[in-house]
Amino acid sequence: MNLADALLAADAGKITKKEHKLYEVKRLSAILGEPFVLDLRQIPNKRVREIQDDSMKIEGGKTLVDQYKLAMGLLCDGIANKDFDNRDVLKHYGAAT
Repeated sequence: MNLADALLAADAGKITKKEHKLYEVKRLSAILGEPFVLDLRQIPNKRVREIQDDSMKIEGGKTLVDQYKLAMGLLCDGIANKDFDNRDVLKHYGAAT
């Protein structure tokens, strides 16, 4: 069976379903005394490319990548449970955004 036949025989819903995974941050679970679990979701390739492009700039013929901006963009799009933008949490940790 070639790849085309295998794909045609497969359940399209299973193939195109976006992945997600629960991930426990054990260090934070230990500190907080309760499970600190993130719901991580798949970021579409097009969006990954947009985040990469937004994190790069070209100066003097060199491509510069803002690694912090890249990492934050991927984290913000990849974490499905968004309790981090809670106003009280931000204030507690002195974070603007």
